[in-house]
Amino acid sequence: MRIGTKLLSGLFSIGLIASANTAAGAQMLETEPGVQIRVIDAGQKASPVTLVFIPGWRFTADVWREQIDHFSKKYRVISLDPRSQGASTKALDGNTPETRAADLHEILRQLKAGPTILIGWSQGAQDVSAYVNKFGVGGVRGLVFVDAGPSQGWDKAASSPATAQKLRQVSLYARYPQEATEGMMKAVFKTQRTPDEIARMTADALKTPPTIGAAMLEDDLFGPDRMGPLVKLDLPALLIAAEASPNAPDLAALATVLPKTEPIHTIMGAGHAVFVDKPEAFDALLAGFVERASSGQR
Repeated sequence: MRIGTKLLSGLFSIGLIASANTAAGAQMLETEPGVQIRVIDAGQKASPVTLVFIPGWRFTADVWREQIDHFSKKYRVISLDPRSQGASTKALDGNTPETRAADLHEILRQLKAGPTILIGWSQGAQDVSAYVNKFGVGGVRGLVFVDAGPSQGWDKAASSPATAQKLRQVSLYARYPQEATEGMMKAVFKTQRTPDEIARMTADALKTPPTIGAAMLEDDLFGPDRMGPLVKLDLPALLIAAEASPNAPDLAALATVLPKTEPIHTIMGAGHAVFVDKPEAFDALLAGFVERASSGQR
């Protein structure tokens, strides 16, 4: 069965791409008994702030390959394959933003990461929000949300006209994971990807069992309100959107909640994978924010 691009569009807010394996600095860390998380730890250990890049639904640390290479020249950089994704343990439970946040918290503790800036793309926006809601802002210097905002609770989701369509898309993915994944990979970019890239990204994403992937989607979409509690945060925040992003309303809502957010930055000519489509523009925005956040400037 073929699944059209329109039927997959609702998944893009929590879908990601994968890229070639980045071996440098990769290790496996245990975050709880029986759960091993693949982590990339690269760059300057003595830097004043550590950049933590969080990928999203079914994908790996390697999606941030260009950013890891670029920012590790000046900063310490950490990224990971969240549980049940990539090379990390495929867990039958705990596939929620809150448990992924607990995994991250344990990883940062083990690595003695020091002050951090948390950067979440797509589903990673849920994990960033869950992290600060669960563990507070101690040691966190700033938050970056890339083309996605966190959930606003079941009541908000239930009243949305898009809810039924999103549930249908979850069902289609669960029944036809290969076709759904291929369609998502082709549609997430505005810049051209090679057939080999698409094949590799699809294979990486399919490492997550469909039953687990569907459960992750449902909790991301219809779980607790992860946006509302952010109103009490005293942290600078950067919001980056793709051109004509379907997630623009979520980012606009998030901008009204975060007390210290900068204006939303839109990267023209980029699809949902903004930092892959337009890495120079993305890196420049992030570099400026890191300088301001780490120095206390606004």
